[in-house]
Amino acid sequence: MKIVKLDEIDKVDIQSYFEDVVVIPTETVYGLAARIDNEKALNNIFKIKGRPSDNPLIVHISDRDMLDNLVDGDVPAEYSILMDRFWPGPLTLLFKCKDSVSRTLTGKDISTIAVRMPKGEKIRDLIKRIGVPLAAPSANTSGKPSPTRVAHVMDDLGERVSLYIDGGPCEIGIESTVFGIIDNSYMILRPGGVTKESIEKAINKKVLVKNKVENSDILICPGQKYKHYSPEHPVYLFTGSTWRQNISKYSQVFENMKIGILKRRGLEYPIEFYKEYDLGECLQDCTRNIFAGLRVLDRSCDVIFVVGFELEKEGLAIMDRLEKAASHIID
Repeated sequence: MKIVKLDEIDKVDIQSYFEDVVVIPTETVYGLAARIDNEKALNNIFKIKGRPSDNPLIVHISDRDMLDNLVDGDVPAEYSILMDRFWPGPLTLLFKCKDSVSRTLTGKDISTIAVRMPKGEKIRDLIKRIGVPLAAPSANTSGKPSPTRVAHVMDDLGERVSLYIDGGPCEIGIESTVFGIIDNSYMILRPGGVTKESIEKAINKKVLVKNKVENSDILICPGQKYKHYSPEHPVYLFTGSTWRQNISKYSQVFENMKIGILKRRGLEYPIEFYKEYDLGECLQDCTRNIFAGLRVLDRSCDVIFVVGFELEKEGLAIMDRLEKAASHIID
């Protein structure tokens, strides 16, 4: 196993490492990356993560020229607007894909592919150096909180990956927004680093949110179906106007246990906690810190409490993650 700083990646024979999977940093979360033309490495992503085989992979490109070998037909005008506005950045778009695209990336019988251009110039340079796009889901064991530091990845994957590229803490700390046009409707399929309000303003269209599917539904993007983002210990998500009373009530239920809190500044809590993790001052801070907070509290607490967020701006993405992470939602 080798760890190299992102600033020193030019000194590494990167092509040889990309005969298999490599851990890469992005502005959203750390990714477990493989060349999209290497079926063995792509399948190893699923094996290492324990990822269900029908859960599609997001493809990362260095520039728009790389879209040509992936996308079938014309790019919708709205996509062009969004690419101009948010690429490079934390926005994934759902395109109709060419028949030549591996169904390991998209899922069986799926005709669309999820693509984004990461924000970091050094990562885009790396992709350009490799010469083909990279598939890169979050570099964690499936179902666990996503990794926002290289240490998180090492905790989960250890020696199963031969090269870790350390880019420091992730700037955004939550996965990309996945957006698509489906049956003539404009949809966010996974809330993330670009807000619904920003997309609506850019394309001047009403955008729907469909971030959950039924077990029988076919997946066209990650993050919709399976249990995600969950630590080992139970997470209690308190929503609604009676959250203070409910925290008091459940603290009595767990009075002999170590209760941790993902603490939001500006809220007055009714009890003292065994351990607090400060999420920060603003919604962007909370987004950046939510996964790290779950991991920190999971190491020392028996149960984790968190108060819900408003379903607007970055709060929509935070609540998407918390609802999937929660073992219990108390309204």
